[in-house]
Amino acid sequence: MELKSLIAFVRTVELGSMSRAASALYIGQPAMSRQLAQLSRELGVPLLERTPSGVTPTAAGRELYLRAGEILTLADALEDRVRHAATRPTVVRIGVPSGLPRHWFSRAIARCRDRHPHIRLDLVEATTDEQRSRLQRGELDVALLHTIPPEAPHKHVLTQSYGVAVHDDSPLCQISPLRLDDLAGGRWLTHAAAGHADDTHLRETAARREIPIDWVLHRYSESLALVALASGANGAVLTRESAVRRMPEWVWLPLDDIDSSGHRLAVRTWLAWRDPCPTEVRDVLRVLGEIGGDHDDVATGDDPPDTVFEG
Repeated sequence: MELKSLIAFVRTVELGSMSRAASALYIGQPAMSRQLAQLSRELGVPLLERTPSGVTPTAAGRELYLRAGEILTLADALEDRVRHAATRPTVVRIGVPSGLPRHWFSRAIARCRDRHPHIRLDLVEATTDEQRSRLQRGELDVALLHTIPPEAPHKHVLTQSYGVAVHDDSPLCQISPLRLDDLAGGRWLTHAAAGHADDTHLRETAARREIPIDWVLHRYSESLALVALASGANGAVLTRESAVRRMPEWVWLPLDDIDSSGHRLAVRTWLAWRDPCPTEVRDVLRVLGEIGGDHDDVATGDDPPDTVFEG
């Protein structure tokens, strides 16, 4: 059953004449007759009967007339909705951890807007554990995590150097490159929030090398500098991005060291997503994968392999 046949039938009933309906719809009388005859054959009942003044619907025709109006109204609404959906931006929800380099992610946003203007990015700042939960619940389309998520496909995209934020009169300012051993005997703030596997790994590396460090575990916030002062810490272990944001008056010194496996001590970030994912989400993944590693703190060639992202 075609919509054009229903339209022809409705107009014929409304005008009471096949010829007038054909004229109103700008089609020929023979074509109108064929459409109405085909509709009657499909339904298996006569729909119209001739009268001296034209045509009138049968009992079945009256029922079809009522239902056909509803169908045509729904069809018009569906057409409008489809057109609206074609022009409406598609929202892709991305989880973002604190400390992610802003200029690195700004490039991703700019590239996404340039290539995919129909996509709007909705950024949700959350910890790694919060993002993993939201990704599993379908509340995020893409997550940027500081740990490998075994439950989801993932790809390593960014490695940021560790460093320490210290006072400008700290003797460590005279040491370059700075090693983990240079923190011995000091009191240092380190991230205590769940989902920061790299911070845990750094502390474990120091313990295996028997470096005496008094770690102060704290969930980093905008008041980190005050926490460092109140706790009597020599400084905090963090990335340059976090230092600029949370301890702008302190001096950030890069920490250049490796673990027992020969991997650089650094903060790594992985992309994670849900499969299967819509085309728009995969477009965003491609962009983030392309700029992954494009950051001046990045180490190349020293990171373990991840699951393959087939963009």
